[in-house]
Amino acid sequence: MPQERYGRYRILGPLGQGGMASVHLAEDPVLHRVVAVKILRGELGAQADWVRRFHDEATSIARLGSPNVVAVHDFGREGGEDYLVMEFVEGISLSRFLELKAGRLDPVCAAAMACQVADGLRAAHGAGIIHRDIKPDNILVRRDGQTKIADFGISRLLEEVSRTRTGSVFGSPLFMAPEQVEGRNPSGAIDVFALAGVLFRVLSGRHPFEAEHAHAVMWRIAQEDAPRLSTVLPDVPAELDALVAAMHSRDPSARPRASEAGRQLRQFLGARGCTDPMEAILAGLPRSVVDARPLSAAPTPTARITIPSFARPGFLRRHRRFVPLVVSGSALVLAAFVAGKAWDRMQLNRIPEASFVPVPPSGPDREPSAGFPVQVSMRDESPEDRSSVKPRIALLNRGGSPISWIRMVWPLEFPAGAYPVVDVYYAPKCAARLEGTGVDGRLVVECADLSLSPGQSWPGPDGMSLSVHEADWSPWKGKEALGLGRGMMARSDVRVETR
Repeated sequence: MPQERYGRYRILGPLGQGGMASVHLAEDPVLHRVVAVKILRGELGAQADWVRRFHDEATSIARLGSPNVVAVHDFGREGGEDYLVMEFVEGISLSRFLELKAGRLDPVCAAAMACQVADGLRAAHGAGIIHRDIKPDNILVRRDGQTKIADFGISRLLEEVSRTRTGSVFGSPLFMAPEQVEGRNPSGAIDVFALAGVLFRVLSGRHPFEAEHAHAVMWRIAQEDAPRLSTVLPDVPAELDALVAAMHSRDPSARPRASEAGRQLRQFLGARGCTDPMEAILAGLPRSVVDARPLSAAPTPTARITIPSFARPGFLRRHRRFVPLVVSGSALVLAAFVAGKAWDRMQLNRIPEASFVPVPPSGPDREPSAGFPVQVSMRDESPEDRSSVKPRIALLNRGGSPISWIRMVWPLEFPAGAYPVVDVYYAPKCAARLEGTGVDGRLVVECADLSLSPGQSWPGPDGMSLSVHEADWSPWKGKEALGLGRGMMARSDVRVETR
């Protein structure tokens, strides 16, 4: 039985149980939200070196900031047990999704899921982190269609424990890579191989290396090439068949990187008119999942309100002469409140002209021009995340000339505390920085070598993704004032310069 509390987190009930850890739903009374607490078995923390590495691994995952990786909020030790506090993902696992869809997904939905997993892997591999156990149980599909990878980083520590105790290989045999079965030093390529197995499974309803028992599965992986997807699913799109075959290559160096796999999957989706992978998955989710009552909206304590005597009905009935005074006073208070909000918003959107520093042109005939009509659209990548602002941004060239360089400036009021940092995902040609302080703060994004033709969107149908957060990932106050929604919306508060 778990304790009632781990640190400040109050345990509400069980979510799952594994051989070395259990996961529980918990309440964070400080931030008023529900979280998932993973509690590792007490004997795992008997060695101080293991505890240190557990904390280092948790810190690395917390710094990823990828929208396609389950976020780590906190970790600690309570009563001799190590615990990890993670984002609670409201939705279902890919395994359950497959059960509800009779064991298979259509190619567009499968590609939409896989490209988001590839994005999560790209971020992790770029930080030197390998998952080691990609499988449908560790892929979570949120109620809005966003896909996230769970248990990142912890798999490595559990793998070491498994090897020490039993001498066996850790991982799910059906999705393991040949070098993983043989005990060779792994790289991010084993996650790509596993993702190929997941794609094979969700498209065909079968595993590529099926056998009667785990040892037979691992023997087949070590000795045989993975079958082509088209041999069991003749009508599979040729692009997916070729990509899965490349990801299933026995030679790790011959497999595409996660970033390349994600690019090809997005290209496949774009050719079929899919502009948003989340929407493609959302369209396939059962209504029972989409319309389920949210648990993440933990009740917020309500302050006790004392009603003044003059506002009570009995008072007004006895003293009718005060009614005009009360009405006029209420109107003045409301007007002051509205005016205050309007002033705050005006200050938030104010961009001092003096703050713009001219950027040297890249050539003598390329002078900066603000005349090109560029539409900037945004949506909130993670609305329920209170620790950061995660806008996904897409650009559309609505002018008549190509654009090679864009500079965007978005007013962004910085909360009090440590100076925030910004991370950029899915946009290798872009760099971002934060300037100013307080209401004069702004996010500056510069993208070069674009070749953005008239009518073209960049960096693709799903846009680039940013994450702005404080160094300690403390809550981002005033996030609602930014006006970001779940759907892409054109923004008029972003200043754009082009070349």
